Amino acid sequence: MQVAGALKQKGNACFNNGDIDGAAAAYQEAIGLLLQEKKGKNMPEEKNGVIHDIVGGAGELLAVLYSNLSNLYNIKGDYEVSWKAAQQATIYDPTFAKGWLRYIQGRRMDGYPFEAFVTLLRRLRPLLRNSPPSTLPKHIAGDVALVEAPLYEDLGLSRVLPHIELDEYEGGVGIVARRAVKPNEIILVEKRFETFFAEMDLGAQSDLTTMGIVTHFANKMYPHQCSHSETWVRFNKQFKGCWPRRPEEISADVRSELSHALRSQLPEMGDDDFESLFTLAVICRYNCFHSGFFRACALANHSCHANAAMKYNPEDETVTLIAVRPISAGDFVNVKYLSDAHFLMGVGKRREYLRSWLFWCKCDRCSMDSENSATQEQIKCPHCLRYTHLPFTNENTETKDHDPLLLPEKPCMHCGASVKWSEDSRAMVSQLVVSFNNITGHVTYDRLMTWLLEGMRKISVIRVHPDHWLYRILFYFFCVPMTSIVNEGFEQFMAMGWHSSLVEMLMRDVGIRRLYIEAIHARTNEGECSKEKCGHVSEGCSEIIGCGGGAINSASDQLSSEVMGGGDVLYTLCVLWRLISPFYPEYEGWTLHRAICRLVLFSHTNPNESAALNESQALVLLRRHGKYVGDAEASLWLHAYNKFKPTPHRKGLLSLKQVKNAFQL
Repeated sequence: MQVAGALKQKGNACFNNGDIDGAAAAYQEAIGLLLQEKKGKNMPEEKNGVIHDIVGGAGELLAVLYSNLSNLYNIKGDYEVSWKAAQQATIYDPTFAKGWLRYIQGRRMDGYPFEAFVTLLRRLRPLLRNSPPSTLPKHIAGDVALVEAPLYEDLGLSRVLPHIELDEYEGGVGIVARRAVKPNEIILVEKRFETFFAEMDLGAQSDLTTMGIVTHFANKMYPHQCSHSETWVRFNKQFKGCWPRRPEEISADVRSELSHALRSQLPEMGDDDFESLFTLAVICRYNCFHSGFFRACALANHSCHANAAMKYNPEDETVTLIAVRPISAGDFVNVKYLSDAHFLMGVGKRREYLRSWLFWCKCDRCSMDSENSATQEQIKCPHCLRYTHLPFTNENTETKDHDPLLLPEKPCMHCGASVKWSEDSRAMVSQLVVSFNNITGHVTYDRLMTWLLEGMRKISVIRVHPDHWLYRILFYFFCVPMTSIVNEGFEQFMAMGWHSSLVEMLMRDVGIRRLYIEAIHARTNEGECSKEKCGHVSEGCSEIIGCGGGAINSASDQLSSEVMGGGDVLYTLCVLWRLISPFYPEYEGWTLHRAICRLVLFSHTNPNESAALNESQALVLLRRHGKYVGDAEASLWLHAYNKFKPTPHRKGLLSLKQVKNAFQL
């Protein structure tokens, strides 16, 4: 070992004098001596070029020698040999940070930038975090920065939080925060990975199931595989490190189903060739978002109660991964793989849509929605006329892929009779879902209100709980175009105050509140209420419907569904927020919060004092929603309030101090 140490010093001297070949020869000779010495001591047989039981001083010295050798090959431009030498260094001493740095650098230079990024987050960052500072090289932070900068540039990454890592997550890996992340804090920004195909015509495909997408990618890449083109080689390198890293990471039954179906779509080929094409096509499927590949963002796993979101910017083709609720140290970063509309649907529909990603969701929200107490999944038992838990599920008997968590038929929670969704109710749900697609785009106030009334009447026929997800999805599709109308009304209000006919229209009652209260009364009149567990405004109770997971017995900070003024639009948007607030990230509902605050402005300054929203009701709503709209919007609201509030002789108006406190200015 002394001779090996001396050879190491000789190699260092050669390197300092610019003799790269002489340094390499000295390091290789030292490595050979150490390996030969251990073989002579009856060490275990070599495996993949490594004697795994070399530990202690000899192992540490070998790690340094291989690391130095890696650096020399990197200088010479022989990047494959460079990263292989660095890999040996990490095997002999997994705690050697410089070995990992040189492995990451070598893999990037050899055309594997994403696998290098995964190694950075999965190996190097945890090592640096867990190592005592005294054991790390003096300039390690600067060395890491020098490796990270070109790596991020190659991958189109920016603003990557320094304290995110990768950790094991249900058969794969997931992004984990090692320090707390605040809402609206950016986790990373990723530019779309450029390809010659894939995203260009995928959106035009009618079959966007997982099988259809995998087949699309396989057909695009098959000619390149046959010719072993430069594109084929580059893609295999660029996607190294993406999930699934190996076919075995996909469950056996799903892998069998997909591969069997794909083989029938492709020409005959050998098993190895098919396995290679199949793996790359599946990788493409799971790393494709927003009509492009975003490999780093795809490392975030799904949750129906997500703590982060992916924000796509079509102008620069980037996705920003941003926190939407507090993320504690040690928590995984989760996003929703669903559109907003699908995200708001019931547990049965959500899990049906998510099944296209080849997994059954196990998040806390799906688990809670599957509990009998989840009022958002309750329908009325036809036998005892009381609400019982029965999520809406797909009744497709042609497939064997039934949801293992949800049953199509259950005994009533109260009378024990068997309950299932009737054919008429299923047809009504299908009609409602179709109608949601017919209300997008620019619509008039009158048409939108008529559409909402029709939808509410259809839901009342199905006889679901007032908290049911059908109401929240209906109100959501109402909210999307209505917020644009409210914004148009605000512009008119800023120009002419209450002389705007649109503002007056937005304050009307057209029967929506009445229909929803009838749904509440239908529940209370049939014995569902008791003072111990509910607080409806009728019968002397004070429950507020719309919490999304049962009653909220807090009359002090929730508006009574019967006494709140301000018109049906304000009422509907407030109910929507109470229905979705248990799981919907507060800051993601910015447009809804802004619309509610603007409607409060119209309602509270109504010249007709008897129809105006009173001081206490206005203050409750501004406190609840104003903190999410931002300083610029709050200042605009204050300007409009000062300009158009009624004369000082009118009592019950909010003071500027109350408004500023509500907006947290």
